[in-house]
Amino acid sequence: MTQRVSLTGPVSVSDDSKGAIDSSNLALPLVGCINQIFAVPGIVSPLQPITGEACKGTSLRNGFTGPNFFSFDLSIQKGFSIGEGRVLSLRTEFYNLTNRANFHNPIGVLSTDGVTPNPDFGKIKSARDPRQIQFAVRFTS
Repeated sequence: MTQRVSLTGPVSVSDDSKGAIDSSNLALPLVGCINQIFAVPGIVSPLQPITGEACKGTSLRNGFTGPNFFSFDLSIQKGFSIGEGRVLSLRTEFYNLTNRANFHNPIGVLSTDGVTPNPDFGKIKSARDPRQIQFAVRFTS
């Protein structure tokens, strides 16, 4: 179920992996969800959402951004001539050379069932790969 939260005040966003999005000023759009779940057959109300539609709060689509991403990749290659028509090439590749921690986006699901808050909301649970180094040797004749 796609869900947008209702904003009750300013939302603070930080680089803290244990709480990148502060949920104190966020609320579930409970009124629409409860009307949808407990709709009475035969009674039509403008307050009841259309069956099958998502519960929509007051937050905007893509209203939050993830943490910064920075990665510096470098490759170095040197070829050595060994006689006529033969080359020995040495290559080294560095991925994320600065070894900066690049975190994935925080968990953005405030509730999985529309009623109970998700305890992992706003937390960052994973990061991208750390520094990696590859070596290669190629002999061409």
